[in-house]
Amino acid sequence: MRTAKTLCALAATLAGAALASPAQAQFCDIERLGSLSLDLGFEVEVVGPTLFGRGIGVVQVVDVSDPAAPVLASSLQGIEGFALEAVGNTLYIADFLGSLRIFDVSDPYNPVQLSQTPVPGPEFIDVVGGTAVVASRLSPVVTVFDVTDPAAPVQLSELRVGDRIEAFQVEWPFVYLSNGDSLITLDIGDPANPQELGRFESGLDGVFLMGVQGPLAFARENRDSDRLLRLVHVDRPEAMRLFRTGTFDFVRFAAPYQIEGDWLITSGPSSTGVTIHSLEDFTRPRFLGGVSFGGSAAGFQLVGDRLYAVSRAGVEIFDIGGCPPYRFCPADLNSDGVADFFDAQEFSGLFTSGQLQADFDGDGELTANDLVEFQAKLAAGCP
Repeated sequence: MRTAKTLCALAATLAGAALASPAQAQFCDIERLGSLSLDLGFEVEVVGPTLFGRGIGVVQVVDVSDPAAPVLASSLQGIEGFALEAVGNTLYIADFLGSLRIFDVSDPYNPVQLSQTPVPGPEFIDVVGGTAVVASRLSPVVTVFDVTDPAAPVQLSELRVGDRIEAFQVEWPFVYLSNGDSLITLDIGDPANPQELGRFESGLDGVFLMGVQGPLAFARENRDSDRLLRLVHVDRPEAMRLFRTGTFDFVRFAAPYQIEGDWLITSGPSSTGVTIHSLEDFTRPRFLGGVSFGGSAAGFQLVGDRLYAVSRAGVEIFDIGGCPPYRFCPADLNSDGVADFFDAQEFSGLFTSGQLQADFDGDGELTANDLVEFQAKLAAGCP
């Protein structure tokens, strides 16, 4: 009761600070460098001056050496390349029609196929050194190939992981994937003998892997959840555990997701354009800015400060160097750049409803200490 009274007093003290909840602001200065009209409604991969994008039944090869004037260099027809991976002058394609296809793209205007190896309906691929890891959503098997000689790949092993695969990431020697029910870690350090190390069961409504950054896996609760972000410690893959619960607007900022350094990049509102969020506070990704270009952002890749995006409308190239590093403000719970009455309201709602976003002392429980910590951070304001 005392805590509730204190919260009411805190809200009353700040009541005069503002009269309406502020709108989300744009903090980035994003420059559009160039574009190319081309139907690329799926994945994108960029290496050096070359962009590879997947359309319907085709992989387009685009020369982006001049970002202001990208040029279609060549087209690889008859390929349902669900996933692309480019390493140096070699392009690896997980062709859903049933094969791992490898091309020499040293001359992007004249790609040469080096090999085509049967694989059941592959939709994910990652290549590390001379090892390619391929997986299928419908046939939940992870297959490992030796691609030291890209003209003659050798299958080393395969491992069944359940009834489906929904998301996939390789951080050697581990493979992280989600199958809707669990977050699963595989050890492929011995490519001929992959092993399942552990599973994280969310205990709620399934889990969908967004990406891995250092010791943390970012996951949404399921495809329909509109707010809940799960941060899972994967430093001990055999004993993964929940680190923190956070919030993110999964309705407004939709898949695909890409985590690069301090950025979380997503599709924009109503799946239009691209948005950029800061991950300085992992539990509350902070909106920094975005761009719209008249199409659903189906894929994007950040290379340095250069952001490449593809959609059914074409290729778009941006410079996001004007996105300043976000200076984390712990008390700014509604991400408007200030710590004020509205944040006190937000904290009160989180605390009284038992949400761990109000766990400001980080002990995994909601106590009066969290109120004390929040009050101190609110008083400190935002930098």
